[in-house]
Amino acid sequence: MGSKTIYEEALQRGVSRRDFLKMCTALAATMG
Repeated sequence: MGSKTIYEEALQRGVSRRDFLKMCTALAATMG
């Protein structure tokens, strides 16, 4: 899998920090 974090992966795909945080918030809300 490599030593890259999910955040670093997202940055490489062009996801901004703000979008990344939004994604994490949505994921956390979905999981309860």
